[in-house]
Formats: sequence, structure tokens, C-alpha cells
Amino acid sequence: MSHGLRSALTRLDAILIRCRRIPAALYSSKSPEKREKMEELQSSPYYTKYASKLTELQKANPAEFAKRLEEHKSVKQAVKEADKERVAHPVNIVSTVDPHKPAAAVRLQRTRLADLMKVELLTEKTAEEIAEMWRVYHKDKPGFICASMPASSYAQIQSRAATHPTFLYPLPRAAGYEFFVSQFAGAECHFTQLAAFQQRKADAPTCLSLVHLDELRDSKGLVLMRGQYDQNVVNAVQVQCLLNQLQLYYATSDPHKLHLLQQFNAHPDAFDYRDLISEVEHSFIGLT
Repeated sequence: MSHGLRSALTRLDAILIRCRRIPAALYSSKSPEKREKMEELQSSPYYTKYASKLTELQKANPAEFAKRLEEHKSVKQAVKEADKERVAHPVNIVSTVDPHKPAAAVRLQRTRLADLMKVELLTEKTAEEIAEMWRVYHKDKPGFICASMPASSYAQIQSRAATHPTFLYPLPRAAGYEFFVSQFAGAECHFTQLAAFQQRKADAPTCLSLVHLDELRDSKGLVLMRGQYDQNVVNAVQVQCLLNQLQLYYATSDPHKLHLLQQFNAHPDAFDYRDLISEVEHSFIGLT
């Protein structure tokens, strides 16, 4: 693990400890009905994010606060009806790391495209055909994942990674969220569990490694990505979730996501991990 990643994780650890100091309750009332509504609000996955704002609203406008409690119940029911299979998790920070299990890092060798495919046979192929061949090549390879992207998208990722090499991603788990940290190093990007670093420091294993192959960048306007992951830590769906988040932050035009990326790298003391959880939850809402 690089010195830069160790420094970033150490800094983030202190930030997370401070940010966990979330008010246990916003409302105190002898009314059983109001108490029930308040408990229902606090069970919402969005409560943590907006706790301070709701406290301010309660003090400034009690009537509006009571109205919000009523609205929350109807919104919660609407979300439940929109997707009955979704389970709303509380915002807990969880760990799947076994402190007694030896660390085993994923080490993806730096590969040339010629080591995997006969590049000379790709001359007459379109970018779309090559991307499909790349997908099929990795289809039945357990522990591997692949992707393809326009050269322009990779150029933007490269540019962002050069100035903001490290970032944090929440991965939904059964009991809440687990955080993973990524570190770019040239054409490679490595992920590790935050909890693994907290327990093992420099010995924390990489659980997901990515390498970008840009040999077709000029001729086809295409960059291929290959990843290898520890199947004891994450599965293919969870890896895809992490990669989707990486793309959202490093290839984004969203000013808020770019602000979070910049803030994490340049001003970590002002960074709030709950903003990332909110982004994940809001992304879900946008798809329902």
C-alpha cells in the first residue's frame, strides 16, 4: 500500500470518529403519538444526513416541523410501495473484516493488451465490436470484471485522478454501510476496506485492483479496463457498485460530486462521510 493511501486513511479515520457523534434524539414529548412518529423518522436512512437541519426547523418553526413528521410517514409508505423488495437500512458503519484471518491482497499484474488478445486481429474491428469481445473474454472468469470506455472519458478520469488520487465509497451491507478507499497510481486503481486499514495498517490487503489498457486509445478511441477482486470480500454486484461510484465522481459533470472529491483530497477536515451515503440513497431514489 502506498504512503499516500496510508496517510489518507489515517486522516479519514480521525474524521469518521468525529462525524459519528450524531444526536441520539431530536424530539422529546410526552405524547405517545408524537413519540412514535419521531421514532419512525429516526429509523429512516435519511435521518442522519438531515438531523441538524431538522433540529433547527423544530426550534424555528414547530408547526412546520410537525407537518414534516406527518409528511415523512406518507413518503416512507410511497417508497415502500414503489419497491417492496428494498430494505431500508439504518446508517450504520459496519465491517466485514475478520481480524483473525490472515490478509491476502489481490495483486493484478500490469498487463499489456497483447498479452490477452491478438491485437493485429482488431485492426478491422469497430470499437463496439472490440468492447463486446472484451466482455465475452472475461465473462466466465471468476473474480474478474471488465469494462470499456471512450478515450475522452478515460482522459477525464486520468485528469481528476492526477489531482485527487484518493476517495471514499460507501457500499451497502445488510446492517448498514461499509467504506472502501480507492487510490489511483498511474493506469491502476486499488481499493481496500477502511476497516482493514484500521486493523492492519500497512498490511491491509487490496481487495480490488483495476488496470486500464490504452493501446487502442488513438486508433479506436477506446480504453479497456480489467479488474480482479477478492471474492471473499466482495461479489460481482458489489464490485460493480463501487465502479459505478468511481465513474460518478471521476468522470462527472455534477458540481456537487466534484466538490466532494476535491474536499476529501484538499480539505479532509471539512469532509462529512454522510454526504456520500446521501448521494447513494438519492441515486436510488432517482431510479425508483
